[in-house]
Amino acid sequence: MRVLEVGGEVFLLRFLPDSRRLVVGTHDEGQKVTLGVLSLPGGERVPLEVPRANLVSWWHYSNHGNVVAVPPGGEACYVALSGHLYAFRTADGKSLPVPRGVEAHQVVLSPDGDRLLAAYLTHSKKRCFAVTTGPKGGSVVWRKTLPQEFATLAGFLPDGERYVTVDGAVRIRSFATGEQLAASRVKPMGVQHPQISQDGRHLGLVGYGNMYFWDLTSLAKPRKIGGGSNFGDFRSFAFHPDGRTVAVIHGGPTLVKVYDLATLERVLTWKWKLGPLRSVAYSPSGDLGAAGSEDGRIVVWDVDD
Repeated sequence: MRVLEVGGEVFLLRFLPDSRRLVVGTHDEGQKVTLGVLSLPGGERVPLEVPRANLVSWWHYSNHGNVVAVPPGGEACYVALSGHLYAFRTADGKSLPVPRGVEAHQVVLSPDGDRLLAAYLTHSKKRCFAVTTGPKGGSVVWRKTLPQEFATLAGFLPDGERYVTVDGAVRIRSFATGEQLAASRVKPMGVQHPQISQDGRHLGLVGYGNMYFWDLTSLAKPRKIGGGSNFGDFRSFAFHPDGRTVAVIHGGPTLVKVYDLATLERVLTWKWKLGPLRSVAYSPSGDLGAAGSEDGRIVVWDVDD
């Protein structure tokens, strides 16, 4: 286990594919956001310069959604904040081109990194942009107006041909056209922190007082981990890459609780003298976990210890 001092409240953690670097998002008391790529084990940081980035964008427009997307090679990353889409080289933070006219509060990438979806969400306008990526920034395939009840882009399915959105239902859509292919009958109640498991089977969502897990192969009634009021104090979660467990920060905010995905029974609890915790992530290799705290620290641990 190691603890890294990063300064500012840690609200976002995302491992890069090499499992030895992290995209880290922090904010200060004025809600100004700072992003960077953090190297392990020493914590050296490469800044990612996002102009006028603030936490309000993540709260109110991104719905605590996906604002960072990383291609499988890890040589670059995309950031959607404050209505704009950015791309950076992760080695040195150099800006990379993106298609003109793409607005974004949320961003997701296909597993091969060749396709990108960006959602732009304000009170008066909601739009989705489908992009094929490329060294010169890529090109826009289509742009569509989204329904007013639209909440979030959850992510792509493993085939890269389909993606998942959440509004009045959980919907599976075609990347080629944006049209709906399937939809759930059960309406999600509150939608935050969307994630799809690596195998594409599970969709996790934080809702009102509970955390919900949808089986994307059937879209049947979701299972849940119960909480209390105020979203049950669910703060963050991460699917383990092996698809068998999920790490969740809720209830006691200094704890990371691990649940078996098959039963949703708690099987492990990690506790450190850190906190309150705000974010949790697993490395793609599955051997490391990381959790970020409100006091500006990140704890990184060996999962198998």
